[in-house]
Amino acid sequence: MPELFDAMRPPPAAAAHHRARGWWRDGTFLDDLRDAVEQVPDQRVLISHRADDDRTTTLTVTDLADRVERSAAALHGIGVRPGEVVAFQLPDRWEPAVLTLACWRVGAVTMPVSLRFGRREVGRMLASTAAVLLVTTDRDPGPEHIEALARLADGLPALRHHAVRPLPTVDG
Repeated sequence: MPELFDAMRPPPAAAAHHRARGWWRDGTFLDDLRDAVEQVPDQRVLISHRADDDRTTTLTVTDLADRVERSAAALHGIGVRPGEVVAFQLPDRWEPAVLTLACWRVGAVTMPVSLRFGRREVGRMLASTAAVLLVTTDRDPGPEHIEALARLADGLPALRHHAVRPLPTVDG
């Protein structure tokens, strides 16, 4: 897949033109997060409410940066490398944001998968992208779905890991 990314790069002259006009910049969201940790470490940056148990999770800039770094280290630790695809089927809360930034930190490509997709659709997506990791939750859409996804691994040689995690909370 790295070859695909190289083929998608704009010509150097076009990139220089866009930067000169201020349309593009060299920094990334990860650079912005690092700067925010230095400038406003205690500022709340993510607030997520779970209606099912009436719990609110609040992350400061420092909390977010810490979770991103720990998650990136975990991804690297299980062998996720630049250009590889990490798929996730998670509810729209704070966890996908952390996982996405962690993937960017290690150079992995993220593939969010709607919770509405069943085993067959997820299997096709994982196969077509050669995803190496699928991250799901133990709550949504339910245990039967998680078990069905676990059975997918046999037919997907690229899928090295399927992480089923309870969704932790950070109250604050």
